[in-house]
Amino acid sequence: MFGFGLALRARGWRNIYLGADTPPSPLHKAANTVDATLIVLPAVNPKRFDAVVADLRALARTRRLILAGAGATPAVAAHIGVDAARQDPITTAAAFPNTLAG
Repeated sequence: MFGFGLALRARGWRNIYLGADTPPSPLHKAANTVDATLIVLPAVNPKRFDAVVADLRALARTRRLILAGAGATPAVAAHIGVDAARQDPITTAAAFPNTLAG
């Protein structure tokens, strides 16, 4: 997912990489601290999202949340109520308008 951050940065986005196993509570705090426009959470396995569905739904009520990676299946994203980025990092980054970059 680091590659996605680089692709967004090349398009003018500021981004912060929190690490692979950041729990929901620090994620919420970081999003609020930097007033995040967008949060992208990657996972290789959809079960990684299953363990934190309630937290992800709560986060999605306050910030735009997108699931990414092989674990971001359309079914998982629909269950949580968010979008899934299923393409490569460059194509996905190009889909976000520069007007949201900050």
